Amino acid sequence: MTTTCKTFSALTLAVILFAGLSSTRAAAATKMDLNTASEASLIQIPYVNKQIAKKIIANRPYSSVNDLSKAGIKNVTMLAKIAEWCTQPFDAVAAGRGVGGNGGNGGNGGGGGADFGGVAGRR
Repeated sequence: MTTTCKTFSALTLAVILFAGLSSTRAAAATKMDLNTASEASLIQIPYVNKQIAKKIIANRPYSSVNDLSKAGIKNVTMLAKIAEWCTQPFDAVAAGRGVGGNGGNGGNGGGGGADFGGVAGRR
């Protein structure tokens, strides 16, 4: 009886792991264009809710995921997760520097509006 339980548990675990992998693969296989995706499609992306989807649609077009700064999305982790679902390119290095789209601060270059605890501009 214990061998049967162990076999069943291992098989169950394998099925669960495979299901998780296939859903990730499905997301990667069904990448969407930020410029044409519907609101319903956009909210399927992790971190994107209805409000963010509306901002994305209102600030189109996007030539890269980095351009989502136009929609107020500047968090590098969030941009990287969104990039996994999109056909537009993503420059993680530029996003880390706050560069991309309008630079995150009105088009004046890098920085991305980052908060350095009151020491911005000091070297």
